[in-house]
Amino acid sequence: MKLDKYAVGQRYAKALFALAEQEQQFESIHDEIQALETIFNDNPKLGPLLTDTTLSGLKKRKLLKLLTQDFSTLMQHFLGLVFDYDRMAEMPYIIAAYEDLYDHQKGIAYAKVTSAVALDEAEIAKISQTFAKREGLNQVIVEPIVDPEIIGGIVLESNNKVIDGSVKHGLDRIKSLLLK
Repeated sequence: MKLDKYAVGQRYAKALFALAEQEQQFESIHDEIQALETIFNDNPKLGPLLTDTTLSGLKKRKLLKLLTQDFSTLMQHFLGLVFDYDRMAEMPYIIAAYEDLYDHQKGIAYAKVTSAVALDEAEIAKISQTFAKREGLNQVIVEPIVDPEIIGGIVLESNNKVIDGSVKHGLDRIKSLLLK
């Protein structure tokens, strides 16, 4: 059975994460993962190029060596393994899965907060702190979104949870109760 890109990303990320913890390189490997993310975002054809069968293995190896020269030995070996198993096209999935594991370990979550008007920094910080405390997290990074259609209040979306405290949601609930 062939694994999908998401499953490949999960497996490789878990292996790298466990190895980084074991070798006590947790933070430095995270920094290198972020550098890799930048490289792959800036060069979206890099992964497919490194798995392209029309390119000679020697040329791909030279490209990989150039790509990994500034990384730690552990990361170089990991990327060599990913390359040897012809999984470089899945690197964005591996990177994303590693970031998820890192965030979970550090107690970091991301949230989208929708409001009818722009929120100031103090309001965003208060929402972040309140949600972090409620969920037992160390940090919540908020992405503010303005949507006048919610009329007032906020809608917070994070980790597959939606907390809808908007006026529109309240009015919709009242309307459905009245129509029963």
